[in-house]
Amino acid sequence: MSKNAIHPAVELVVGDVTYALKFDFEAVAEVEDLTGKPLLTGLTRSSIEKPIIPFVRAMLYAALRTEEPDVTFDQAKKLVTRRSLLTVWGKVLDAWVIFQEEPDPAEEGPSESQS
Repeated sequence: MSKNAIHPAVELVVGDVTYALKFDFEAVAEVEDLTGKPLLTGLTRSSIEKPIIPFVRAMLYAALRTEEPDVTFDQAKKLVTRRSLLTVWGKVLDAWVIFQEEPDPAEEGPSESQS
């Protein structure tokens, strides 16, 4: 599953395949590039409650790339279908919440070993 046991990924099962979803700062930057939306400051209630397909695909792609850097956007897009849309979106949001709750190491200051 997740390569980082301290901050595990969210499991998404599509068909008979399990995927690991996890956001990191680079993944967020990638979604912002793909969508033109400022995610850290601009993910709105409307975009959460009434997601559009391209946004779900972009968020899924970024969450997949954190754990599986070789996944392509085309591969991610194929996981989002009319039938899977709500399930995928729910898991993407779960991964997003975990990302939001994790402390940002760049904001924590130097560790004692660097003093």
